[in-house]
Amino acid sequence: MNDESNDKVTKVTSITSIPSLELFTPVKFKAYPIIERAVEEGIAYGYRRAHKHVDNPTESAIKDAIRQAVMGELCEILSFDTED
Repeated sequence: MNDESNDKVTKVTSITSIPSLELFTPVKFKAYPIIERAVEEGIAYGYRRAHKHVDNPTESAIKDAIRQAVMGELCEILSFDTED
């Protein structure tokens, strides 16, 4: 190897070792809007689901369908620890 190729390797190495170069920026999520969207989507889905096969579902059936749908949406975005 000649001196010219060694200089190129040194230059590349020095570029990748710049201490001020940040490759990762921390990200914070706004939990409230994320959870709010999941709840709203769950309510809408549960309401539609309760009326899917029944023209006039009972209040209990509507509430149960909404509860199941909301919990399903929340389980998509949250992790619940089941160990106590």
